[in-house]
Amino acid sequence: MTEEDKLITTEDLSRWIKVKTFTLDKWAMRGKGPAFIMLGNRMRRYRVADVRAWMEAQAKEYVEALQAKREEREARHV
Repeated sequence: MTEEDKLITTEDLSRWIKVKTFTLDKWAMRGKGPAFIMLGNRMRRYRVADVRAWMEAQAKEYVEALQAKREEREARHV
């Protein structure tokens, strides 16, 4: 098993990305946050590769939003 295939707990993810487990629970219920799998009824696990992909997507969305705001400001000042 590679590092990317490794499964981590909600607590592990919380420490890694500095987000409270409560927030991760809310995201999971709302279909937000990184993809996860359920082991049994209550054991949520995250693949490292899925978490990394989610973080990259979040960063891309953030940069795109900043660019859109900048373009909007520039258009108003022309």
